[in-house]
Amino acid sequence: MTCSFCGFVFDASAARHQCQACFMATGCRSIRCPRCGYEMPEESAVVKRVSSWREKMRMRTSGKAQPEESALVTREASSQSMGARDAAGASAAGNAIPLAAMRPGEAGVVVDLRSGAHSQVQKCLALGILPGASITVRRRSPSFIFDIGFSQFAVDEEMANVVLVQPNHRR
Repeated sequence: MTCSFCGFVFDASAARHQCQACFMATGCRSIRCPRCGYEMPEESAVVKRVSSWREKMRMRTSGKAQPEESALVTREASSQSMGARDAAGASAAGNAIPLAAMRPGEAGVVVDLRSGAHSQVQKCLALGILPGASITVRRRSPSFIFDIGFSQFAVDEEMANVVLVQPNHRR
């Protein structure tokens, strides 16, 4: 199971072990993340099927199998080296640009999150700003307003500089 707040991948049965002391342990259908303590509902059978289907499709399109746990280790290692990549700038992510540099109406795909502060990355993850998500800028002032999926968010310039986007096309 993947924590919807911090992205940590863990075994749901191991997470239930933490709830043994709780008086609601027998009737509770919530699972608590061992890393951050965020409590979320148990995954339904439909969600599990969709997740496994997405994983199969990802393996089929990439041509190689990469389990979620090794992907998490890669993601954690990359988040630890974000400070070094910040010094290298956008060249480390190819021709990706910060969300703050995009104009209204431009669309792209989130390729990375960069920040010196771990809290900024956590805020992005909590909003659902994840690598691979399609993003469209709506406004730049008074705050950066953008769409991800069917959701619309407003963030300040500091947060907009954390998100690196591969634009679909530049005008």
